[in-house]
Amino acid sequence: HTEKKINDECCESILEFTGCHPYATQQLCHELWYITEKNVEKELVIKAVNNIITKQKDTFERLWDSMRSKSQKTLLMGLAEEPDANIYSKEFIEKYNLVSSAHVQKAIKQLRKKRIIENGKIADIFFTEWLKKREGGGKF
Repeated sequence: HTEKKINDECCESILEFTGCHPYATQQLCHELWYITEKNVEKELVIKAVNNIITKQKDTFERLWDSMRSKSQKTLLMGLAEEPDANIYSKEFIEKYNLVSSAHVQKAIKQLRKKRIIENGKIADIFFTEWLKKREGGGKF
């Protein structure tokens, strides 16, 4: 028994960030438990996310650098910024300079094969956040 406490707001924040994905939730909570002394605060949730991204930075950079296709990288950046967008829409394709829906389809196929994309979304929420940070954005 650790005597560490977490409030409902922080729990909701964790689940919102991870999308209730079991592994991501467990990973974030493990890091949070490790850095918490007594009470979990919103700032510690943010710190835990950033710690995980920092620890996985080399892995994410290798993954990014292994992608030879500009379409794959551009599509991932678009999905990181707009996870619920219709990636085959004319607006999305034009906004992210993806050339055509055929290019999108080919990039999706390759990203699925590498298990980077699952069910039309980036599979790893921490990779998504790392991508956003590359462009100066991100939730945390």
